Amino acid sequence: NFIDFALFSWVGRYELNEVNRKCLLEPWLMDSGGERGTYFGQPVDPKPGNGWDNRTLGQWSPDGTRLLVWQARGNDDGTPEQPGARLVIADLPARKALKKKLNDHTPVPGWAPARGEHTGYLANTGTFTVNGAKSGTAIVSMTGSAFAGSWSVTYDDYSDDGKSFLNGTESTSQTSILSGIQWTASLTLTGQHSGYLNANLTIAKGENGSGGQVSGTVSQRLDKREVSSFPPATCQPLAKPRLRVKVRKANQGRARVLVTGKVTADPVWRPVRHATVRIGSKRIFTNGKGIALLKGRPGQRVLAKAAGFTGAKARVPRRVRR
Repeated sequence: NFIDFALFSWVGRYELNEVNRKCLLEPWLMDSGGERGTYFGQPVDPKPGNGWDNRTLGQWSPDGTRLLVWQARGNDDGTPEQPGARLVIADLPARKALKKKLNDHTPVPGWAPARGEHTGYLANTGTFTVNGAKSGTAIVSMTGSAFAGSWSVTYDDYSDDGKSFLNGTESTSQTSILSGIQWTASLTLTGQHSGYLNANLTIAKGENGSGGQVSGTVSQRLDKREVSSFPPATCQPLAKPRLRVKVRKANQGRARVLVTGKVTADPVWRPVRHATVRIGSKRIFTNGKGIALLKGRPGQRVLAKAAGFTGAKARVPRRVRR
């Protein structure tokens, strides 16, 4: 989308109201490979409780073993007796501390213009034609600035893959970044994927912590998925991820314990590293594959815990008589 920057800020105000922040600003942790398939990491749950809600943009410790996040409680007045914000440190004991890198400077890219010579997207005004990678054009018109202006884009058989083609017009306008925004759209998608987007919405400044107020209509369809209303500005916090334990006998009187976890919207049970496994008085942590080996008698209870997950239990299997 060529003009969503202005609309995005107002959708954010609408969604990030006092109620919804506890859902949309939860910090998540994922590995260096990023999102792929159904994997998109796991929520970091530093146990807010008592009305505390997480806020975004956490900061890593230099050695990578701790994560600093901040939390807020909207109904408090910010006094020492009723603080409105606090800092929380999430420890990641399974991570090995990284050594500080010396002379770790960001290289100067040869493909990028110098900062003093760069004109940012929002600093542009006028009409521009963008060619699709495979076909068609998108004619973008921009007036004003990020604080007040109007922006529109008209698509004519625009396609980046040569399989799906976009036609129609979308526009946004705002008299002030503090007052509200008008959004209209009439877009049609044909080809390998089909659908439409029709919108005539106004998002205005809300009151009493409501963030933003929406009026108007919107409907859209992408293939078989159809939405005919703007998302509600309320939500329920995500369910805490669950653990699952599978136990089987190993050699030398030991039990092999596999601990996996599953987060909301991810259908895959994934190995949980550094989960605590207990059998009687014995305790051990799972390895990178979610596996722990420890001694246990048939029928003994196996308990598994991991920060941010609900616990799970099982029993060491008994010998099957034949």
